[in-house]
Amino acid sequence: MESKIIKKVNHKIKTLAILEAQGGVFFNGLKYCLVIASKKSRYKSNTVYGETLAEITVKMNHAIKVLDEAEAYKKEKRDARNAARKTARAEYLATLNPGDLFYTCWGYDQTNREFYQVIRVNAGSVTIREVAQDSEPAEFMAENVAPVKDQFIGAEMIKTIGGTENYPAIKVDGHALYKYEGGRLYTSHYA
Repeated sequence: MESKIIKKVNHKIKTLAILEAQGGVFFNGLKYCLVIASKKSRYKSNTVYGETLAEITVKMNHAIKVLDEAEAYKKEKRDARNAARKTARAEYLATLNPGDLFYTCWGYDQTNREFYQVIRVNAGSVTIREVAQDSEPAEFMAENVAPVKDQFIGAEMIKTIGGTENYPAIKVDGHALYKYEGGRLYTSHYA
């Protein structure tokens, strides 16, 4: 059986189309069909049937209203999350000062560390530079390391404050930087 599109609406989230059965009915005497399809996946769709065009048009308008409300709710939540993230990042940035030291901690089957020093605090970003490490042997293929302030071994990098509203962070090569609080930190190089 063939069907004809009577009305089509391209909503921001979904595409809605009213179909009319040509020369028959879809099933159970229902001649009209409302298809609501996701724009992101051709497999996610809902189908609603009706006896009259007026009935199915009411269902389409209700579906559009629900979609608009869902989009407004998502936008409100997204805007609140973005505002909280922006505030958290600004507050975090206000705690940074030139000379502050940070470190990374990453690795698989070993613990890698790099140390960075804050050079400048800019509006919305921070300029950092990698600094050398002082190491003391700890055990086989492992050391305890500490940063050597003002002994730069890397170029300046300007980094924006990333992370979430709960955990703002500076990242280098995908690794978060943690505030260095003093003492020596364990590092290893088994691989």
